[in-house]
Amino acid sequence: MTPEEQIANLEARVAFQEEAIDQLSNAMAKQDRIILDLQQALRLMNDQLKKLSEPMQEVSADEPPPPHY
Repeated sequence: MTPEEQIANLEARVAFQEEAIDQLSNAMAKQDRIILDLQQALRLMNDQLKKLSEPMQEVSADEPPPPHY
């Protein structure tokens, strides 16, 4: 293989690697956005669950247990 062919081969490999890195970077950025959205949704759901469970705890503390206990 001549030096020119070796250089051309190396340039092609570098171009391929740069494209692969760009694709991986884009995929990682997309996944990061998805994870942030999921974390926010989880926080909202936790807050809603806490709000829903608070009245249930108050009611159960005031009422006597049913007779089958």
